[in-house]
Amino acid sequence: MQQGDPIEERYKEYMERGTVIDQLAYCINSYREAAMSNDPKFDHIDINEKQKVIGYCSDSVSYTHLTLPTKA
Repeated sequence: MQQGDPIEERYKEYMERGTVIDQLAYCINSYREAAMSNDPKFDHIDINEKQKVIGYCSDSVSYTHLTLPTKA
């Protein structure tokens, strides 16, 4: 490991952070939409389980808004 490697790694992480945050938001929204969907392919999932997913999605969004920096 060279002396500047940790700095370069942190910079790379910083530059990729926006893309990763966008991917996370997309996944959370996809799960929420599936849980709220009236599509027959989700009829086998109990309403209580769907409510749990919606709750976890809301918690995840709240957490990311509190802990991750906003994009400029």
